[in-house]
Amino acid sequence: MTLALISFVLLLGIVLIFLEIFVIPGTTIFGIMGTAAVLVSIFFAYKLGTNYGHLSIVGGFIVFMIFFFAGRKLMGDSEMSLKSELTGRVNEFIANVKVGDEGITFSDVKPNGKAFFGDEKLEVYSNGSYIDRDVAVKIIRIEQNKIIVKPLN
Repeated sequence: MTLALISFVLLLGIVLIFLEIFVIPGTTIFGIMGTAAVLVSIFFAYKLGTNYGHLSIVGGFIVFMIFFFAGRKLMGDSEMSLKSELTGRVNEFIANVKVGDEGITFSDVKPNGKAFFGDEKLEVYSNGSYIDRDVAVKIIRIEQNKIIVKPLN
């Protein structure tokens, strides 16, 4: 292999790794092909001579770092990059009810079911007793994300 061909294969490998990291992450094939190309080019550079091998490693590292920092800069300004942060939590309990509110069960509550409080259908829990459908209930307590109810009668 000539020095020009070795340099081309090295640059091609770096470009493939760059594509794997910044353009199409998760495909793995470009990363494997890029790594193989870099290793083959370094191997053949060492076959030309030790100085060429060292030069290919140092030069490849410098080119990769230039590509890497340029890619980070470009991805920061890209439409594909994530610019916002989610601040909500999955287990947050947001309901417009309070202890003492009254509603009607939508399903059987055994020990949990659904009930309407105004226009809002919420999951409710009983104290262990079975509550039939279409029974008026009252909220007796709210624990973390559970609404505990009891029948009004």
